[in-house]
Amino acid sequence: MGIALEIHRVCREALGHHGAGRIESVRVAVGELTAIEPELLRFAWEAVVAGGPHAGSELEVVWCPATQHCSRC
Repeated sequence: MGIALEIHRVCREALGHHGAGRIESVRVAVGELTAIEPELLRFAWEAVVAGGPHAGSELEVVWCPATQHCSRC
């Protein structure tokens, strides 16, 4: 929930720099090692925006798998 609240805060702040408006959709990249479950983040987003001016806005979560590189190769 805290992450969804912070995403919402950042989006509202960015929106404020461009005048009045409404958040329609937000795209965030989530890495495998963040321990964030995309479905839970979407659920939290819906709870955060429910009943407000941004109700119905979509949170698109782009899943980024972890990769590892050998420093010798």
